[in-house]
Amino acid sequence: MASISGQNTSNIDNVDGFYTTQGGGVASTAPTLSAVVATPFANTLTISNFASYAGMNPNWQISIEAGGSEIIANASVTRSISNNLLSDTLVWSDGSAVSGTRTVKVRAQRFGDYIQSAEVTTTYTKAVADYNFFRLRGVTSAGVDTSDRLALGEVRFWTGAGQTGTRIALGNMASDSTPLAENLVLSQGRVYSASYQSWKAMDGAGNTMAWLLGATAAQNWWQAEFKGTVPTIASLEILQRANADTAYIKLQGSYTGAFTGEETDFGVYYVPNNQTVTYIG
Repeated sequence: MASISGQNTSNIDNVDGFYTTQGGGVASTAPTLSAVVATPFANTLTISNFASYAGMNPNWQISIEAGGSEIIANASVTRSISNNLLSDTLVWSDGSAVSGTRTVKVRAQRFGDYIQSAEVTTTYTKAVADYNFFRLRGVTSAGVDTSDRLALGEVRFWTGAGQTGTRIALGNMASDSTPLAENLVLSQGRVYSASYQSWKAMDGAGNTMAWLLGATAAQNWWQAEFKGTVPTIASLEILQRANADTAYIKLQGSYTGAFTGEETDFGVYYVPNNQTVTYIG
């Protein structure tokens, strides 16, 4: 078979797992990989020699393995697109319960008379969010603290990826610490009035909110403290009311609650103030 739909088979050998009978062609340039940026909600890999593929419209074949088996397939990895072409960024969620170091295997495939590149690998350790304190902070798109206030209409944590497993709070909060069965203590950097307290972000109502009205940049945060057995958080859902002045939220975890440098940052996420739910993880 010399061609498929008029395309020489040497151009498309082993694209997305498809092998032609002819093969041939010159090997694509092998990608150079950055270190994986691993968080509990997303893992990001950058092709650091992306500039060397200029004008070649490359694609990436990726597989993540642990314990000798594939745990994340190529189809589960998100590619970002810029100017209608694939960019240098690959993102995936790691909800696998398999323990051990992850091995990321990547090949490049450029269009034209080329076959896939040699395989290159990198490794990472799965990030886990098992912190006693979980904080949402209002920031700029660059992750800088801002006084542009949060207005959280709904926040829920989940123990499984993709908003699965156990939801926290399971029911609806009636104060910052009740019902007691929820094992939660909620707080925020500034309380403008009783109408906008922290628990309003978990009361299940359709028109209330934890509003950081009047907060300084240092005070512009909302926090959940997990009491009793601390859950491992794998995903979240967040809804911001139109009252919010920032559409960017930094997620942070701490074992002590001090947030004076000991905390772990989980990244900055776009959470628009348009009354829709944003799903993270």
